[in-house]
Amino acid sequence: SKEACVLFPSGFAANVAAAACLAASPDVEVFSDELNHASIIDGLRMAMRGDGAKKRLSVYRHCDMAHLESLLSASTAPRRLVITDSLFSMDGDVAPLAALAALRRRYGFLLLVDDAHASLVFGSTGGGVAEAAGVEGAAWRKR
Repeated sequence: SKEACVLFPSGFAANVAAAACLAASPDVEVFSDELNHASIIDGLRMAMRGDGAKKRLSVYRHCDMAHLESLLSASTAPRRLVITDSLFSMDGDVAPLAALAALRRRYGFLLLVDDAHASLVFGSTGGGVAEAAGVEGAAWRKR
């Protein structure tokens, strides 16, 4: 058995591809932090174009978990995707990953975290913001 992987030439390319692929389906509503990196925004713009399907994108106030929860609770989409940076490179602040993990367990959405600016910087072994917040496994578990 072999492990499968996808390699990208840059973090920008990885974000564009991941956001565009995961958000492309018309049955997915995407929730994006308003200060996400340009590569995430570009990927979401690509996903929202084309095929004539009505696609849904909700932008929540920066790191505002109450606002995100109000948007999630109002969503009727069969599938939901929340996308955030872990360390916002322009402001230097950190996403509330423990709160996002709790919302993930409550609402069952797919959580995509760009940890590029925090990998090897945060956490006791350099595992990023999720490791530092103690939620690297919890963020992925369902309810």
